[in-house]
Amino acid sequence: MKAQRSRPVYPVTQQSPEAKSVGATEEYKMLRDEILAYMDKLQVVRNMMIVSVCAVLAFSAKVDLPADIGLTPAARIDLALLQALSFDYIVLALVLTFFRNAVDYWICVRKACAYQMVFLESDPACAFRWETRHQVYKDTKATAAARTAHRSAFFDIASQLSCYCVCAAIGSLGMLYHLFQAAACELIAGGRAVTVDALLSTDVFGLSSRWLVAIWCVTVAFTVVYLQRASCGTSFAEFYEQYQAIKQQEEGEDAHQSCGSDATDGAPTGGAQENGGDQVD
Repeated sequence: MKAQRSRPVYPVTQQSPEAKSVGATEEYKMLRDEILAYMDKLQVVRNMMIVSVCAVLAFSAKVDLPADIGLTPAARIDLALLQALSFDYIVLALVLTFFRNAVDYWICVRKACAYQMVFLESDPACAFRWETRHQVYKDTKATAAARTAHRSAFFDIASQLSCYCVCAAIGSLGMLYHLFQAAACELIAGGRAVTVDALLSTDVFGLSSRWLVAIWCVTVAFTVVYLQRASCGTSFAEFYEQYQAIKQQEEGEDAHQSCGSDATDGAPTGGAQENGGDQVD
């Protein structure tokens, strides 16, 4: 049976008012720079995702199978479909990877903002109130959807989420398009009419198109679930409550240290007690 590891205890030293006033300003500026850096990284990740997806799509449009590789028409259609689907899956993999990185950066932004509000802007001596006033503004415009956004870390930001959803939809629809394109080529090569029933009953890769459509549905469901699950994380409200608890704990320890030092200063020393006893005698 494994022994439980004890949680570390981090000592909190009591700061003088002068140190707090000087350090708070520098810490506030440092956190603002850190938040801006995270916001810049969010834009960089999104732009990298868009460029990567466009590059993959452009490359897939240029690549074609050579005509002299000695394949039968059916084998050539299957190989072309496999090549096209591989590019579509690369697009989805890029979107999901970049999306996860963007969510991590956004959670760091929320953590830094909550820290600023609790430890810096709540101090009456602090001259900055950006995060506090911004949260008050958001609360005044809160809707039913916004009030439930604490369950998500990224899904409530349409401007950020839309690019990832569009690129994921392009990859998913590209799979479906290439699948039915291959099935249509099979029908045309066999001299049959291209109808919906014929497309769904055509064999591609030795499988019925219905099975391939089912695999596509599973892929789309996985993508949607991944985007939703990866988006969830610690919300701003949860960070705020956790930092509030830490702040209350620190204030309690500071008050305890102050009471202890006052009691020590007011208590008579051993030498004074002895001298007092000699004088009484």
